[in-house]
Amino acid sequence: MVARNDCMPKKWFSTLVFLLGFVIFVSPFLLQGYHALRQTQVARKVDRRAMTLDTQVVNQLTKKAEKRNNSNKTGVSESTMQSLGKKQQADDTGFAIPDSDALGTISIPKINLHLPIYDGVSEKVLQKGAGLLPGSSIPLGGQGEHAVITGHSGLPNKTLFTYIGRLKKGDRFFIQVLGKEFTYEVDQKKVVIPENVQDLVKHHPENFVTLVTCTPYGVNSHRLLVRGHLTNKVPIPAVIWEQWWFMALLAVGIIMFILIMVTIVKHLWHKQRR
Repeated sequence: MVARNDCMPKKWFSTLVFLLGFVIFVSPFLLQGYHALRQTQVARKVDRRAMTLDTQVVNQLTKKAEKRNNSNKTGVSESTMQSLGKKQQADDTGFAIPDSDALGTISIPKINLHLPIYDGVSEKVLQKGAGLLPGSSIPLGGQGEHAVITGHSGLPNKTLFTYIGRLKKGDRFFIQVLGKEFTYEVDQKKVVIPENVQDLVKHHPENFVTLVTCTPYGVNSHRLLVRGHLTNKVPIPAVIWEQWWFMALLAVGIIMFILIMVTIVKHLWHKQRR
């Protein structure tokens, strides 16, 4: 009996270590699922708000965006490209639809992504969605536009642009700005050094959107560029965010937490009895 009691602390300790390890293992997935769900909800809210804008407001904002697009004839500069994710970004200009801090949204059905797009690339912006790189165009569907949309990848608690490398030529992604929908088809994918902005310049009369993220994970010495050209409009497929696995992990996490607490209580109770 004494030998059995001596083994009890080791048994409870081993169980506790296993449960704690499991919770630590699933925590990043739970956080990624939570943030993905949250960002999808924000993006849908932005889309709904844009669809309810008064025609006069849309016309005013469109003229403002066109004026800004026309003021930059070349596109993104090297210094801007190198400043991705800096905490302070002077070029964040704050173009957004009323009652929102986003200018539009991006949907990539292949990777189940639906994110708000913000104006600028400060770290604050890139932590909550995609950012429009200063010097690039606001997507309006016009000739000679080249929007450069950036996003973080490889973050432990958020997916964001982590999986844009899975896109291949012919895949489509969708941009919504001021209630208008634009369809883009991937035609080019490259890895370049940060100083290389040759693929981000404007090409009249072409209309491009290039998605940019840092690569490889954890090193961030290069930039992955995924470019799409404006194509015939097609209905935006529903971005089916796989909520089931998030809810399953959340349920498992809660169960594991309860088991940990029960294990601790039982261990303390047995210890007091001895």
